[in-house]
Amino acid sequence: GAVGTTAAVLLPVRAGLFIGFLNGLAVYLGRANSIVATIGMQFLVLGGTLALVKGQHVRADEIGSGFNAIAHARIAGVPLPVLIFIALVIVVSIVMSGTVFGRHVYALGGDAEAARRAGVHVNRVGVITFMISGGMAAVSGDGNDAPVARGGQAGKLLAIGVAAEQQDKIAAVGIEF
Repeated sequence: GAVGTTAAVLLPVRAGLFIGFLNGLAVYLGRANSIVATIGMQFLVLGGTLALVKGQHVRADEIGSGFNAIAHARIAGVPLPVLIFIALVIVVSIVMSGTVFGRHVYALGGDAEAARRAGVHVNRVGVITFMISGGMAAVSGDGNDAPVARGGQAGKLLAIGVAAEQQDKIAAVGIEF
């Protein structure tokens, strides 16, 4: 029902935020290369997930119908996942162009040392940026999973929201701005 669908949508987002947090710590406190840290995390999460589900598909009979409803919902003829994407683009645009945090992210991406000397808390901003990126990758994964969650088969990695087919999104978490 609704509780299963809500959990299936929110759990991957929370997992994405946490994975982004760990990647941010590895990069900004551990001084790891961002791509190497992110791809390493991908293999850790994928391996851990496969071990957790013993390589089997996770049955999600209750989640399938809710995901189908999300995938096929339309507002004014526009698919709901498209509207969610548009809303996220607007929010991120406002944050990046109209807040101190957004200016700090731009400064960090331009030159981390110059940002540090200008008073930007580079480690904090970097970790938060990785968290946001991880959360956004999970939202994108939810959007990809919704149309295929039919017939009671929600997919092997739905519980954590990471799939090998989503390597481009996972790698995007590791790209420094």
